[in-house]
Formats: sequence, C-alpha cells, structure tokens
Amino acid sequence: MGQISINKTVFDSVVNHAKTAKSALKGIKAIDLSLKETNLKSIQQQIDVIKDFQNVLTLYNELLDLDLNKLQNMGNSMVQQDELLGGPLKN
Repeated sequence: MGQISINKTVFDSVVNHAKTAKSALKGIKAIDLSLKETNLKSIQQQIDVIKDFQNVLTLYNELLDLDLNKLQNMGNSMVQQDELLGGPLKN
C-alpha cells in the first residue's frame, strides 16, 4: 500500500525560506520622490510610475503574507489529519 504524507521538516523549511524572502522585499524603503521644483512632464510621469510600483509592491507583500500563512495552516492541518487518521492504524 502506498503512503501519502507530508515531510513537515522540509515543508516548514520551504515556508520559512519564502517568509525570509518576503521580509527582504518588505525591507525595501520607499523613496522620497518630492521633486517640487521641476515641471518636466516626463520626470513627473516617471515619478508616478515609481509610486504606482511601490503601491503594487506593498499590496503584493500583504497578499504574499496571507498566502504564506494559509499555506502554513494547511500544512499543520495535514499533519494533524495524518496523525488522526494514522493513529488507529499504528495499533
């Protein structure tokens, strides 16, 4: 009979690695883009694009955090279910 299981150590390691990578993204500081003494349209457009990118990066960080937490909870749930279902088989 085949075995279906989760290697909790490897799973936790991968999730923690992803959380570390996410933390590195979160560490990127916002750039002060207040160039009030220029009225060059191309410069202002570039500043707007950078601001939009910073907003998207912030949203991505929030969504990634939610996804990683869901993934961690799912792994924990799988381990609990495995122990619950495997308990009677061990006896």
